[in-house]
Amino acid sequence: DVVVAQDGSGDYTSVKEAIDAAPSDRTSPWLIYIKAGKYQGHLEIAKPYIHLIGEDAESVIISDDRVSGDNDLGKPVYSPTDGATVYVTGDNFYATGISFENEYGITAQDGPQALALCTYSDRAILNRCKLRSYQDTYLTSNKTGRRHFLNECFIEGAVDYIYGAGDVFFNKCTLYNTRKSGGYIVAPNHKKEEKWGYVFDHCVIDGNADVEGLYFGRPWHDSPKTVFLYTTCKVPVYAKGWYFTMGGIPEIWADYKTVDAYGDPVDVSLRNDYYYYYEGETIIDESTGQPKKDENGVTMKENKIEGYAKNSLTDEEAAAYTIENVMSGSDDWDPAIMTESVEAPSGLKIEGKTLSWEASKYVICYVVKKNGSTIGFVKADAAELVYEDELMQSGDEYTVQGVSEYGMLSELSEVVKADVSGIETLDLPDYIAYRNGDEIVVRNIPESATVSAYSLTGTVLAREKVSEGTFRISTVQPCIIRIVSEKKTSVFKML
Repeated sequence: DVVVAQDGSGDYTSVKEAIDAAPSDRTSPWLIYIKAGKYQGHLEIAKPYIHLIGEDAESVIISDDRVSGDNDLGKPVYSPTDGATVYVTGDNFYATGISFENEYGITAQDGPQALALCTYSDRAILNRCKLRSYQDTYLTSNKTGRRHFLNECFIEGAVDYIYGAGDVFFNKCTLYNTRKSGGYIVAPNHKKEEKWGYVFDHCVIDGNADVEGLYFGRPWHDSPKTVFLYTTCKVPVYAKGWYFTMGGIPEIWADYKTVDAYGDPVDVSLRNDYYYYYEGETIIDESTGQPKKDENGVTMKENKIEGYAKNSLTDEEAAAYTIENVMSGSDDWDPAIMTESVEAPSGLKIEGKTLSWEASKYVICYVVKKNGSTIGFVKADAAELVYEDELMQSGDEYTVQGVSEYGMLSELSEVVKADVSGIETLDLPDYIAYRNGDEIVVRNIPESATVSAYSLTGTVLAREKVSEGTFRISTVQPCIIRIVSEKKTSVFKML
């Protein structure tokens, strides 16, 4: 629907502008394609059906550096929602091919809280995204029953870096621990009525090569529920599996058929099932005047809350944790189908300076790339699946991707390389071309000539038939100007 590009070759230069301009009452996806770049600043998404489609998570980064805890850094203290780089409350949110980062957490590798993402909405999908920080990277939800689906995502942190509530399914994700002394992956606070909690299916636990060991999680509040199914541990998880205290008693904290980096089964016989925490006034040791600590070094208070959690699953119990069961709810929501890739375009060829290809199934449009950068789009229902690039040079490499109705990108097509050695060289008459502030002006253009302006990557910025000899375009970026008249074609660069 719209394109974001920092170089001005899209409809907007920032993600915030594109979201601000999006409809507020959508009942179907509004696709925002984001070209490569690092987009800085806090972002709030309250509108429904916003689909953010990044070129890929390596090149499209949404970043901020706010913190949400007391600090002596001289930084303002934000609430977790205002401190998160991206805060989502609009239902049916979808993101693919994007890195959500909190720069403070990544750089400092220390607390306090520094959230990359907070999704308080229902029916949120993250597909092939990266979430990066250190403490509290991802806050999943604040209410029972809200559903999130993460598919093939990379989530990085060290301390409670996935926390909150909701039914959240992590499918084939990588959980990357950055701290040598280990840490805690999850810190949930599910209510008892939460049906499923956190489900990690066929995920990989990885991290710093020097990690001594880590815990699956610790119980933040209430009655947390978390299961790890078919997990591969590339770094060691402590034999107890789960840390014994924080502020709640888990209902179910279990892992099933966990294997190590070599694919060998992990011994789960020592997994923790007993948890406790304290409430009330702190007990003071009369002999020292200091807070009294128990045998585990935990500060004692007047009330000790104890309990047990289910710490294992039978084959039958594990089999119930499917995407359909966990995510469908009362509205039969199916996030898996929204992350299915469409087939890559085939049959690419170049004739002259025109690229063409064969149609793919279930595609609404195609993304055209030149030397790795997006230069244009072609609708699937176009009369011909072709893209003309007048700036094509020998050696340029072209690929095409298909796009599903949800914004899921196909794999890249095969690469085709341009050879324009047999095409006539273009010449340059005596046009008058200059900059006037933020505007490019070209005069002395022949009557009825067509003028096109391109970004340096080949994206069309403007095209018009000139009737009065003058062409204007508002842009501060360098441009390629192409003028086609009856007698000749001319191309030149305006810096």
